[in-house]
Amino acid sequence: KCVDLLEAYIERTRQVNPLINAIVKDRFQAALQEAQIVDQLLSEGQEDEESLQKKFPLLGIPVTVKEAFALYGMPNSCGLVNRRNLISTTDAVAVSRLKQAGAIPLGVTNCSELCMWFESNSSFEFRCIAQCWCGVGGFRFN
Repeated sequence: KCVDLLEAYIERTRQVNPLINAIVKDRFQAALQEAQIVDQLLSEGQEDEESLQKKFPLLGIPVTVKEAFALYGMPNSCGLVNRRNLISTTDAVAVSRLKQAGAIPLGVTNCSELCMWFESNSSFEFRCIAQCWCGVGGFRFN
């Protein structure tokens, strides 16, 4: 079930985010409600699996969005101090397309100022602890 998948992601995020500070703001409750809608759609069986895959290729997949991209109701500072109180009133085109494809945003993640640097540290949010020297989730310098 989609709800089970989202609950697993949320549980793991709650465990590791205090250590790495990746997620600036979550939308876990809204994501769980959207997952319930997906489960209901699948249980009704009004459309066959192939049709749903074509219509919603990312149906029920949890995603996060960089805070530089507008996600309705979430902070949208682009890592700039003078935009720190800005809350999105709409979705960015890319975010809208993810949602239209069935993806479920869990929240927004940290970014550097204007996304100009490879690390994800903003001037006013928490420092995101990422190992940029390793191949997993970062750059590899050898």
